[in-house]
Parts: sequence; structure tokens; C-alpha cells
Amino acid sequence: MTRDEALGILGLESNATLDDAKKVYRHLAKATHPDKDPSPGASQRFLLVQNAYEVITTQQVRDKSSRTENGSREREARARAKRERQEKEAREQKERKRKENERAKREYQERARKEQQDREVHAVSYFEHGVQQYELEHNTAAIKEFDAAIGLKPDYVDAYYWRSRAKYRLKQYGAAIQDCEQAIRRKSDYVDSYVNRGAAKGKLGQRRTAIADFDVAISLKPNNVSAYYNRGITKYQLGQHRGAIADYDAAIRLQPEFARAYLCRGNAKRRLNRTWEAKQDLRTALRLANRLGDTNLKAKVEKALKRIE
Repeated sequence: MTRDEALGILGLESNATLDDAKKVYRHLAKATHPDKDPSPGASQRFLLVQNAYEVITTQQVRDKSSRTENGSREREARARAKRERQEKEAREQKERKRKENERAKREYQERARKEQQDREVHAVSYFEHGVQQYELEHNTAAIKEFDAAIGLKPDYVDAYYWRSRAKYRLKQYGAAIQDCEQAIRRKSDYVDSYVNRGAAKGKLGQRRTAIADFDVAISLKPNNVSAYYNRGITKYQLGQHRGAIADYDAAIRLQPEFARAYLCRGNAKRRLNRTWEAKQDLRTALRLANRLGDTNLKAKVEKALKRIE
């Protein structure tokens, strides 16, 4: 039996509600009940009314369940759509945040790079001014310029080295050694820093460690005239006159018109009573000093010649 058939048996319209069906059923059930209706066929009519009512109520429950289930699915679909929308928004927000962070990071790195470039440019400017002051023998002013360069660029190796030279000139030998060590710490093969540190150590009487510095400089740069010359001076101070002469020989071989090396070699040869050879070296030193116009060196050579003659 279909629902429409059941509604027809109960005399209801298709849009009848469950309450309408209940009222009609109660009325017909009393009217068709065998106890109330003794006529033939009453039992069949009563059962027919019952079956019709069951069909209607069962369909109503099914429809309600279906509506409930459909409503539940719709709510779940809406909830799922809401979650997906929220998740999408969260992903989009996260992506926007990531891009913003990346942009901020790039901008920060660019500013930092620009600032670093500016610092390096200014550091180079201070350094160059310092070298100019050093060449003019304005050593205190040179040190201030090198200080500024290092303040802007703490790993400025050349600035440490040149500052050590200016301090050496001012007889600040301990400070000169410290600057050389700063340069060597940052650049282990900085030959000139070994030479300057050795010279400063020699001035402080640390002659054996000074020779070790000159040895390192020569091992790094075998044609380093200054390292041979300064090692020769240090060996001479230690009384190692033959070793000193060998170093002066190397310096002169590399720089044939090295007037001071001739003077020092002449003095070392005099110590070994090699008088004629000493005179030859001192006369060469005097000739070179005259050519250079170096009056200070000329006076030293003349004094050394008087000691021999």
C-alpha cells in the first residue's frame, strides 16, 4: 500500500499532517471496530484502516528521519566547508606572513649590506689618510686615522699593520707588537707584520724571538729584503757577526744599492778584523748616501770609516 492509497482510505489530502492522520484514524478505528460495527466485513475495514494509518505514520517517521539525516549531512557539509575555508584563510595568512618576513629579511639584509659598504668605504678613507699622515711622519695623527678605520672595520688587517709602524716610530714597541699580532691573527701569512714585530722585539731586547719572526717572514717570502736586513741587525747585536754578514749579503743581492746594508755589513766585517772588506763596504755606503742625499746616513758612514782609519 502506498502513502497516497493510505491517505485515500482515511479520506485525507496529500498535504495532511500526522496529527490529521491520528484524528481520522481514531475516529475510523472506533467506527469500524468489530465491537462497534456488527456488520459483515467490519473486521476487514478495521484492519484496512489500521494498515493505512501504519503506512502513513511509518512514512512520516521515515520522512522525518530522512529530513533529519539530510539536515545532518547539510550541517556537516556546512561545517566542513567552514573548516576548509578557515584552513584556507589560515594558509593564506601564513603565506602572507612568510612573504612579509622574507621581504623584511631582504630589506634588513640590504640595509645591513649597504651600511657595511658605507663603513668599509669610510674605513678605507680613514686608512688612506693614515698612510698619508705616516708618509709625512705625522705619526700621532696617522694612528688616530688607523684607529678610526679599525673602529669601523675591526678586521682591517692593513690598518693594524700600518698602525704598528706608526707606533714603532714613536718607540711604542709593545703597542706595535700587539698590532702586529692582531694582523697576524687575522692573516697568518702577513709577512710584513712578522718583520715589524721582529724589529719591535729587537728594540725591547727580545732578540731570539725577533729572529724567529724574521725566519717566518723569509720562509713565507724568500726575497724579503727587510727581513734579511733586520735579521742581520739582530744577529749583529747578539754577536753573531758571520750570520749577520750572510743576511746582509742576501739583502744586498736582492737590492744592490741598499746603502744601509753596506754600512751594517762593513761594521760586521770590522768586528771580524776584515778591515779592507769593511772599508770597501763603507765607501760604497758613502757613495750611495751622497747619491740619495741622506745626510744622516752619510754622517754614520763617515763615523764608521774614522773608526777604521
